[in-house]
Amino acid sequence: MKTLYIFLFMISTNQGLESYIGKSIFDYPNAILEYEESNVKIFGIQEKLLFFQKSYSYLHLKTDDQNIILSVSFMIEKIDKTTFDKMVLEYGVPDEMFKMGKVYNNQYSENADYIAKTIQGVAESCDFYEDPIFIIWRKKEFKLTISQHTDNWYSHMHYEKIVR
Repeated sequence: MKTLYIFLFMISTNQGLESYIGKSIFDYPNAILEYEESNVKIFGIQEKLLFFQKSYSYLHLKTDDQNIILSVSFMIEKIDKTTFDKMVLEYGVPDEMFKMGKVYNNQYSENADYIAKTIQGVAESCDFYEDPIFIIWRKKEFKLTISQHTDNWYSHMHYEKIVR
């Protein structure tokens, strides 16, 4: 008699992060308060998740004074063309994409406490192949902004509530 063992591994996917927006932070008991100032609180959730097949392990949730989630942000490996195409299928064509145009200030400073690189320039519209630093989707209930820089390995993803 043969025995067959089947192992099922579930990996949590969280492509619908916009669904957090408008909910109470108390709906997420594993959220930990990280920062509080006047009527804004920032919470963190540490959890291994996938976003269009790219893994991340930490969410930042910003709430208002009523503890309602206003925005969700996290960092993932820099968006590649495959991931971008999947996002276009999910959200449609981005409303805006910008690259760094003419640079008018490029500074680097370093001391014992920090290293800082400042680049200021003119934002120009572009397509994905021109290495955008900002990709923006504006949907009915939320805005998704991806910020990434050519020197960095990551993309910062930020969902926020549309205020009308």
